[in-house]
Amino acid sequence: MQPDDRTHRLGTLGEFLTEHRSLDWAWHLFLPLEEKWTADTKGAVIDAEACDDPDHPQLAIERGLGYVMLVQSLQQIMENLEQQEADPPTRMRMVAFLHYHDHDAFIDLARSR
Repeated sequence: MQPDDRTHRLGTLGEFLTEHRSLDWAWHLFLPLEEKWTADTKGAVIDAEACDDPDHPQLAIERGLGYVMLVQSLQQIMENLEQQEADPPTRMRMVAFLHYHDHDAFIDLARSR
């Protein structure tokens, strides 16, 4: 994940999930909306409020990315997972992220095993 400037970072979804603590909680996660997401999916976290059009940041438009959620939500998903499983692998982080996105609920590892 590369810090491109003070208004965004480019990287993969796996990097964002693994390095969530280094992201600004007030920024927004953008991913390609027409793709099935994997850990290798390229995306961006953007300070949308610093953009001319916060709903459609130019960087997201140029890269074909759409708004997914606030980084704060991503961080909460990962923190919930980390309370259940110490140092979870990227695969497990993806499962928790996708579960939250699809069900609007945190994953319960005890039930899903």
